[in-house]
Amino acid sequence: MVEAYLREKTPAWSASTVEKARHVLGDFLGFVQGGFVLPEHVLAYVVDVRSRKTRRGVAFAVPTVHGHLSTVRRFLEWTALAGHALQDLSGLIVLKKHHVLPRTLSPEEVISLIERGARTARERAVLELLYGTGLRASELARLSPDDVDLAERLVYVRQGKGRKDRIVPFGERVRAALLAYLRERETKPGPLFFTLRGDPMTRTALEGLVTQAGRRAGLTRPASPHRLRHSYATHLLQNGADVRHIQLLMGHASLSSTEVYLGVETSDLQRMIETSHPRERVKDEKRTSPGIPAL
Repeated sequence: MVEAYLREKTPAWSASTVEKARHVLGDFLGFVQGGFVLPEHVLAYVVDVRSRKTRRGVAFAVPTVHGHLSTVRRFLEWTALAGHALQDLSGLIVLKKHHVLPRTLSPEEVISLIERGARTARERAVLELLYGTGLRASELARLSPDDVDLAERLVYVRQGKGRKDRIVPFGERVRAALLAYLRERETKPGPLFFTLRGDPMTRTALEGLVTQAGRRAGLTRPASPHRLRHSYATHLLQNGADVRHIQLLMGHASLSSTEVYLGVETSDLQRMIETSHPRERVKDEKRTSPGIPAL
């Protein structure tokens, strides 16, 4: 039943998403006895996942627990809709809403990462492209030279998350870094970026490249491709970009995935209310008007 479910989802899910779901569902089925999924099996799994700890004795992060339970809940919904279950047990899994703010680097930290952390044209091109486009590590690893239009300053992301294509523009600094890299890149078929050994770039290799660059730059917070992606979206939003435009650039399926960035700078939003809301502006004007004492 699990394999039938995953086969149905495969056209829309990436290979890594399918494997993660297979692992989680296999873990869940370890709680099922007698070949039938009963309410007590689901409840036992929920209690177990919420009480799990890492090897270091630290409780599982909220997003990790949410991801496990969400995967099982969607599977149980599918079994009921497909007629494989006598009742829908997905309602037994209550997902608590959580708002985890994305971890970012400051603009100054990103500049230091690129200027002090990159040793070669290849590394600089990778860092500039990650921060200049917000691409996922897996998306950048799959890029080919044909996916980059230097004249128009566009990168074509093919088969991104959800198997969707999108076009992302980039700036002059990214273009200059890519030009410098392409001048020394060996002319051969394959992806845009290779490892030092000449193998096709992988997500793991990209993560290692960015992490090492962060250490060389002396950053106090760890750098990663995903943190650069979050920084890209956050810095755009802080400088006036529309959240719907960021949704398109990031390749988010729904606006709810993008709106998490709205919570990053609540102090800025508070100042905006104080200076822009009619009631607040009237109150402020009264305070500063001659002859009217401040309340």
